[in-house]
Amino acid sequence: MPAVLGVRDQDDRDRRLGIVSTGPRPIAQGGDRSEALPRTGVLFFSTPGCGTCRSVRAHIADLDDRADAPIVEVAAEANRAATARFEVRAAPTLIALRNGEEVARRIGPASSSVIEQIRDAAVDDSMLRLRTVSGGLIALRLVVALLLAAVGVLTTATSLWVIGAAIAIWAVVPLASMAHESRSR
Repeated sequence: MPAVLGVRDQDDRDRRLGIVSTGPRPIAQGGDRSEALPRTGVLFFSTPGCGTCRSVRAHIADLDDRADAPIVEVAAEANRAATARFEVRAAPTLIALRNGEEVARRIGPASSSVIEQIRDAAVDDSMLRLRTVSGGLIALRLVVALLLAAVGVLTTATSLWVIGAAIAIWAVVPLASMAHESRSR
C-alpha cells in the first residue's frame, strides 16, 4: 500500500479500508496543517460518505509505494485551511505537487493508471501536459466536432464541417499521444 497520510473523519465508519498513517507527521484534524503536507507528491482530497472517494482510495491501495511521490489523503471537511489553500471545490480531487507548486489536478473518479500518471507528473515534467486532459473534455470536443460537421454537411456550409474536423483532430491528438506513450513503456 502506498504511503497514505491523513485523517479519516470520525463519522466515516468504513474502517475496513485500512487507511493508516505511515509518515512521520500525520495530518491532524482541524486547524491549518498545510505544513505537514509533502512538497512533492499527490494530495487526495476526500469527504466522508463519498462513494467515488472510496473507489479512488481502493485504486490508491493497489499502487506500489514510492518515496519520491507519496499520496496523502486529506479529509476536506476537517482540513478547511488546506481545502481553501488548494481551492478544492469537489471530492475526490487529486492534486500533484512538485516542490510545493501544483502541476496537475484531477477532479472526480480516477483509475489506478490515472492516479499513477498524476503521481508521475509530480516528479517528471514530461508526464504533465497531455495527461491532464480529462476524458470528459475529450468527449466534449468530439461531440462538438460531430455536431459542427453534421450541420456543415446538411447545410452545405463548408466552413462548419472544416471547423468540426479541426476540433475532432484536436480531440484525438491527446488520445493518440497517450496511446503511443503507453505502448512505448
